[in-house]
Amino acid sequence: MYAGRITYLKGIIDLIKIAKETNVKIMLAGSFDNHKEMERLFSKFPPNLVYLGSFMNNELYKIISNSKVTLLPSYKESFSLITMESLALDTPVIAYNLPAINEIYGDIKAVIKIPVGNYKLMAKTLESLMEKDIRELFDPKVEELIKFYSSWEKVAEATLHELENVKKLASTPS
Repeated sequence: MYAGRITYLKGIIDLIKIAKETNVKIMLAGSFDNHKEMERLFSKFPPNLVYLGSFMNNELYKIISNSKVTLLPSYKESFSLITMESLALDTPVIAYNLPAINEIYGDIKAVIKIPVGNYKLMAKTLESLMEKDIRELFDPKVEELIKFYSSWEKVAEATLHELENVKKLASTPS
């Protein structure tokens, strides 16, 4: 499943490509910023990519907990709340290996990192996870991570740290 804002930077085009690479049913939950663009994109959806609509947290948590995998083909993330929520609901995540994903979830087996833009590998990884017992991905490190980030203060600190890293990179002469 995919949950979140449905935009180009969040990977909607890659999600469509992933769905075309596999027969796995992919559920899509979230909201579009532009309804004309939404209609145009819907026409490109293969039959196994199903748009569910936009949901409030409790409804979304039920969908995530009933999903085998959360997909995050995003090109832009800071602290990925959907990744943390998925882990808390015992749902592994396949994500592009963005700096923030690597920093926060680097040693977490339940977050499988894929090179950015490699939607074919994401599709293959999705297919292989559908065959596996995903419980083996959830070791004590997942619970430790969830406990560590269990307050908004911790999330804010992690986000601030990421922003400081970006600032350093932006101010470094080329």
